[in-house]
Amino acid sequence: MSNIHRINDFENREAGNQRSRANVPLIGGVLSSENPRTESFSSFIKNFCCPLSTWKSFIFAISMIDIIIYILTISYGIGISTPLSPYFLPPKPEILEKFGSLVKI
Repeated sequence: MSNIHRINDFENREAGNQRSRANVPLIGGVLSSENPRTESFSSFIKNFCCPLSTWKSFIFAISMIDIIIYILTISYGIGISTPLSPYFLPPKPEILEKFGSLVKI
């Protein structure tokens, strides 16, 4: 026989071992046991984008710092989007220079 497998073969093989199946969300593993109809929108986004992430993870802290810095730069002023340089909510270049930007725009 050939060594070609389908997704159904993996699901059948791992049907008895629920723990290993929970680590493979794209193949059909269930990561949360709560009812999807009762979960909030924020928990849906968290489970959809980063299901194995926690509050203690390093990438969460770095992402929060990036979001806070972006909101601060936007609060000082929003740049203008033109047809030649279409951007969505860009900070002003002079504000980025005040915050320590190393790239000249």
